[in-house]
Amino acid sequence: MSKKLSATKHYAHYPNDPVHAPWAAYGFRPFFLILPWYVLGMMLIWAGVFAGVLPWYLSADPYSWHAYELMYGVGMAGTAAFVLTGLPELFPGVVPIVGRKLLYWVGLWLAGRVAFLFAFGFGLWIKFALDLAFSLLIIIWVFKPVVLDKLQRHSSVAYTVVGLTALQVWFYLSIAGFSSTSTMDILKVTLGWFMILIVVALKRINMEAVNEVLEASDNYDSDDLFMAKSYRYNLSVFTILLYTTAEFFYPTNSTLAWLAFAAGAAVFGIISDFKLEYGSVIFKPIPIFLALVPIFIGIGYFSLGVNILLKLEYSVYFRHFLTSGAFGLAFIVALLVITMIHTGRALLYEKWMGVAILFIIIATFLRVSIFAFSQYYTLFNTLATLFWAGAFIVYYLGAKSYLKSPRADGILG
Repeated sequence: MSKKLSATKHYAHYPNDPVHAPWAAYGFRPFFLILPWYVLGMMLIWAGVFAGVLPWYLSADPYSWHAYELMYGVGMAGTAAFVLTGLPELFPGVVPIVGRKLLYWVGLWLAGRVAFLFAFGFGLWIKFALDLAFSLLIIIWVFKPVVLDKLQRHSSVAYTVVGLTALQVWFYLSIAGFSSTSTMDILKVTLGWFMILIVVALKRINMEAVNEVLEASDNYDSDDLFMAKSYRYNLSVFTILLYTTAEFFYPTNSTLAWLAFAAGAAVFGIISDFKLEYGSVIFKPIPIFLALVPIFIGIGYFSLGVNILLKLEYSVYFRHFLTSGAFGLAFIVALLVITMIHTGRALLYEKWMGVAILFIIIATFLRVSIFAFSQYYTLFNTLATLFWAGAFIVYYLGAKSYLKSPRADGILG
């Protein structure tokens, strides 16, 4: 009963206009239905390009576009779904965007993705305008409730999105020749900012998801409560930002290795939150998925530190612990947690969840291991592509009925 009353409060300002299609009834639904197929299509294109099967005709190198499209294509769709779903809950009085208005959001995001195929000549500026418009739409929507909030409770998410938007502009200026900074150097900074966004979003997701799991547990102790300790996340953000800045300005300085170790250690510290007063929750199915995100971020920064310290030349491979691993896991976990909770269902483990997580892990280690098995580059890269995209398809197959049907508890949204 308490959950339903709480949800009723969160959705009290649902628009009066009727929404006939359940899949357009709340912000996350259409994005989560389309995102897996976008991932599959883009990953198949990249597999073809890198295998030499498909030609490359766009300005700038394919690796830069590959990193950009996946980070901003997947990242901004996930960010939009996160804020469209979370703001009405965190700030009662914010009217959810649903129905036709929501489809305008989705259409703008999709237009930017399709425009990638025509990102040459004047088409580059059309794509830039579409991508920038979508990022600015997110910023504008969160400005009043988040930025103007006197307590600044969730402002870190808004400021991180502003930083990512500025980097997005910089990326396009570099491609167009108006900036001397290489696109790949800009994207390395962008990756650091996405890791920061994941950390600040993870704090909020962990709080809701783990406590949902505890309440649904048969041996739940009512006195046990999961608390995301702010100082752990703040330290993680600071050290990641410090490493990212230092890598940009001093990429060959040996001190960078110790900053990478500091970032890795700080993010590993987040795992301590899963040790509760009356027991540990980390080995439960959903919490372990959540814990894997900081684990892979930590592994990523530690491996980069080792690469610098030992003067290896494998950073391009080790960075996939962050891109394929942490980034992929963060989005799969967010997809499944938001889907279950915000369709009025208990956050209980289902087999497809474990399969999707496993696919991301396999894809990550396949992609990283190319440094030791370069002769199998095409094979490992193709398999990694299929497993990574496959994780999102597994999510779609497992969650599509939830996304396409009304909330199980009868509440609007």
